Amino acid sequence: MNDTSKAISRTFRVTIDINTCVRTTPSTEGPRTQEANHHYQILVQRLCDEPAHLDYLLRASAIQAIGKAEQTLGNAHGWRHISEQQLFEAVMEGLEPATQAYFQEELEDGESVYYFDGYDTTIQHIDLEIIE
Repeated sequence: MNDTSKAISRTFRVTIDINTCVRTTPSTEGPRTQEANHHYQILVQRLCDEPAHLDYLLRASAIQAIGKAEQTLGNAHGWRHISEQQLFEAVMEGLEPATQAYFQEELEDGESVYYFDGYDTTIQHIDLEIIE
């Protein structure tokens, strides 16, 4: 769909602040021996001595967290509450049968669903920055 054919358009700004950290002491899970603490501290110190590696680790962790944020946004703003098919079933209700049939598609198992490809999404800006 090109920009000139858009009849209805909305822009959404989604802001996600993600805090990442490397703990200076091991978590309570796993062995908590002096040896485990010693090795853990050596690795943490090495990460601190290699800021490029530390930065890469924390950025990768932040990017992985986006999946959790997607679920949270979906749950909070409705997408997870109603499926696309449920939405189109509600929209099609009351429309003339010919229009309903036009958007109906038969699946292999004999089930029919509504199919509408008249919408798309374009990411206008995406960036990752460190907030000090």
